[in-house]
Amino acid sequence: MIPTIINQAAPVAPPAYHRVQGRSGPAMHIDALTLVSTLHLLVLCRLAVRLAYRRLLLLFQDSQELILHHNERRLR
Repeated sequence: MIPTIINQAAPVAPPAYHRVQGRSGPAMHIDALTLVSTLHLLVLCRLAVRLAYRRLLLLFQDSQELILHHNERRLR
């Protein structure tokens, strides 16, 4: 049997890649827990906005009904 030669070295990026990485500064790294927490908070904020909008619409409709009812009573 002839032994096979396996190259265990990882491929190296070209020099241009390293130059760009050096100029762009440190990358923004975020761990999984921070990402999940941020997304969870975003979902909660979105839900709060929807509920506030819905409540505002209901208040607006109620105020319109009160105005109409008040105007009808004035005309009688």
